[in-house]
Amino acid sequence: MECYGRMYNRLDQCRKCTLSKYCSQAADPPLLTDNAPPPLVNQTILAYGQPSRTNRFQAMEQDRRYTRADLLEVIVASKPDIIGHNIETVERLTPVVRSRAKYRTSLETLRCLNRQGVVTKSGLMVGLGESDDEVLQTLHDLRDAGVRIVALGQYLRPTLEHYPVAAYITPEKFEWYRLKALEMGFSYCASAPLVRSSYMAEEALKSVKSL
Repeated sequence: MECYGRMYNRLDQCRKCTLSKYCSQAADPPLLTDNAPPPLVNQTILAYGQPSRTNRFQAMEQDRRYTRADLLEVIVASKPDIIGHNIETVERLTPVVRSRAKYRTSLETLRCLNRQGVVTKSGLMVGLGESDDEVLQTLHDLRDAGVRIVALGQYLRPTLEHYPVAAYITPEKFEWYRLKALEMGFSYCASAPLVRSSYMAEEALKSVKSL
């Protein structure tokens, strides 16, 4: 119950600060049982969206949880404006960079959400040793899964225990990635060294709503 209290306290603070946008990351599996759907994010989105739907809510899904259709349906039923699930890196590097996730499972998660009419977004880090062709293939895979918003940013090593930085990508290369993504049909692409998954979230949502 403590996790519920923390979440609702955050919502109360958002309202007091008159925030128009809110991004929530789903709770970890240990907080929930395997036999029950996760109600936390569901109730949070519904609560934040009342009494009006002028607020914007983005739900970010973690690697381990949303591989079951029934769990995805709980989040979709809450009607967030965007559901994000980051692919993080190219397929070849996924086993060493994403210890708890699988590249194809992430794509299927995004594809499942797309089939239900959800606006989806994803992001990946570059500078891990991937090639340009691998980045373009990842973008193709995301677009094929129905993703409409994508973000690319420079990977920065959090600690010495994490995967090392292989290269620092130039702003010019990030712009090249952005243009390639738009050519593939993405509604919006944020691509720059300091871009992270929720960068310019409202602008990204407007690009989709205007279609």
